[in-house]
Amino acid sequence: MNQFEPIYHPESRPLSLWLAPNSAPARADLARECRVRGLVIERDPSHAASEIREQIAASQGVVLYLDSLDVTIDQPLGVAILYLQEHPETPWWLVCDEVEIAEVREAANFQYLPFTQLQHSWQLDQHNPVQVAQALLKVVFQRFMRQNNPSWLSLLACTYNAAPAKGAHIALDWSDWTQNNAIDTAAWPIIQQAIIDVKNVIVGQAIERLLILPRVHLTAAFLIGAVFNTRLASINQCWVANEFRELQWWNCNDQGTAHGISAVRTQLEQGSELSLEWAITQPVATVKVPIDRYIEQHLAGQLKQRLLYSRDGIDSSKRASAVAQLFRSELLANPASLVHCFAALPAALAVCFGRQLNACPPLQCYELKGRSDYVPSWIIKA
Repeated sequence: MNQFEPIYHPESRPLSLWLAPNSAPARADLARECRVRGLVIERDPSHAASEIREQIAASQGVVLYLDSLDVTIDQPLGVAILYLQEHPETPWWLVCDEVEIAEVREAANFQYLPFTQLQHSWQLDQHNPVQVAQALLKVVFQRFMRQNNPSWLSLLACTYNAAPAKGAHIALDWSDWTQNNAIDTAAWPIIQQAIIDVKNVIVGQAIERLLILPRVHLTAAFLIGAVFNTRLASINQCWVANEFRELQWWNCNDQGTAHGISAVRTQLEQGSELSLEWAITQPVATVKVPIDRYIEQHLAGQLKQRLLYSRDGIDSSKRASAVAQLFRSELLANPASLVHCFAALPAALAVCFGRQLNACPPLQCYELKGRSDYVPSWIIKA
């Protein structure tokens, strides 16, 4: 096998942590902030002792979330404490809410904990869940790389459904923000920051080869590509999984020619903004109707030009890279104060597009609502 061909291990288990169950809102916030950064946290953690022990054994460590010093052996927290006593090599972290760290060290219920393996502790009145999740991601990923050092790092992102229990080294689970296939608009800055955090830890570990599996809304795919864009010199090989219809791996560094793509230009000369429209996975007529309706209702007088591109699918990474280069060339050849992007294309191609977003105008992304109406999602500035 050529050293640059992707090595994908679908049996890989994503990074995960066992977070002590608790009904406190701060615990739920911490769990969500961890999941969005690629640390899998159970949504419905088991209270059965045998299952708790299995989950801890399969994870990268234990996070004890404490808002009380009253713990019994039959509670999930008690089971975890006993596990740590029996397995002192297990790394663990302490998050204190309404109790003091010093109190934990002095309390009889916790005196047998292996404090030498305590990686870090946080007081939630001094640190918020985002800061704790960022720190956990960094130390857990560093430990994973020391132990495994995979030749290719696989990065899975999910918005529609919860991340699966296997299939990647890191699983970014953004499904907490999804309802009826639509993402809460408040989620986009959170998702963007999460991708940046993941990129920073990956770059910090000098990862050179990256596999991206985008099972996400198109805006999220654009964001992934924009964060892991072509300026990121440390990653010299980046392949993306196109799972539209069948699984194909596309080499993001491939070179090709955008044959078979049709373009329709409409000069409006009414404003300073540009509309780029893409019909790859849907017929032009199907794509054009909701775009026309949105432009008429919301962008009248703002656009100077519309460009509609169509092609019957993308069958190779050479085609994908060529179309992505065309996307960039149009952005640079048509200076605009803002570019509106209406797209019907595979998520993998949106990643390829996003990787071209450097030194480009701001890109306003859209999502389909109910498959018939476009709604603005997020502006990517790169």
